[in-house]
Amino acid sequence: MEEEVNRIAGPKGKHRPGRKAVRHGKEKGYVILGGRKVRIKRPRVRSTDKKEIPLVTYTTFQQRRTL
Repeated sequence: MEEEVNRIAGPKGKHRPGRKAVRHGKEKGYVILGGRKVRIKRPRVRSTDKKEIPLVTYTTFQQRRTL
């Protein structure tokens, strides 16, 4: 997930002119691992106009069919 955040918002602590997204902290979440839900803290990303950007890797690992 961190690699995806880096692609979307850039490296942590580095400001890029003209960027389209920013890091927005972390929140509680879960992924499916070995058929069980595992709690994690997932990173959040928002566009510069304050809209949440979903992480593809996070939603993929929440699906049971990825087992």
